[in-house]
Amino acid sequence: MVAPYYHNSVGKQAKTPKLYFTKHALKVITDSGGLQKEAYILNTDSITVREQTEWIETLKGNHNILCKPECEDILDKVYHTIIDEEDREKCYGNGNTAQKICDIINKKEG
Repeated sequence: MVAPYYHNSVGKQAKTPKLYFTKHALKVITDSGGLQKEAYILNTDSITVREQTEWIETLKGNHNILCKPECEDILDKVYHTIIDEEDREKCYGNGNTAQKICDIINKKEG
């Protein structure tokens, strides 16, 4: 039987703490395209120090805010951005893909 679990043999030790801290943070401040998307998936709001983002869907509801690389702008976004908690879409699925794949494999085997 196949069961879903997290496994990344190359980056497992380095990535797991980052995901834990991202999930439990009040907000994330980053310039990383990957981290802003991970924060969105983990329901953690983020401030992205960039002029644009390839993940425009994360901007809806102010769950991800773009800002200038200036202390005043970063602090303004951290302290004064109003988040619309009702406006967070499941743009990247609902988290049950691994289980669906396992179910398909198990159905074929059984």
